Amino acid sequence: MSQNQPDPLAALREVTPADLIEIPGAAPAKATRILAAIELGERASLCCPADGTVIDSPVAAAATLSQDLMWQNREGFAVLLLDVKNKFLGTKVITIGTGTETLASPRDIFEKSFVTVQHGR
Repeated sequence: MSQNQPDPLAALREVTPADLIEIPGAAPAKATRILAAIELGERASLCCPADGTVIDSPVAAAATLSQDLMWQNREGFAVLLLDVKNKFLGTKVITIGTGTETLASPRDIFEKSFVTVQHGR
């Protein structure tokens, strides 16, 4: 998705029951069911892979990091912690920035990653 396009899921994260009831055919019970489905989707996206899962593609890496970053209002910089065989050890959010950008120095990235791995996350 380009930076000029709005996030299509942003509206779902901020929808209220009153917003849904305004839609023709969406009574309070239907609005509640829709909000419950949105919440279930958000919770399902928060599932973290088990330790030892192999992260062998950009898609797998994005799916793993999305649990920490997807639903935030601000940009974040995170790293995946993998062993030499690309087995998942954990994730670490390094910095949280503004709504449009975040800064992370190499020193912070390596320091927090090493400390996290040494102390078992």
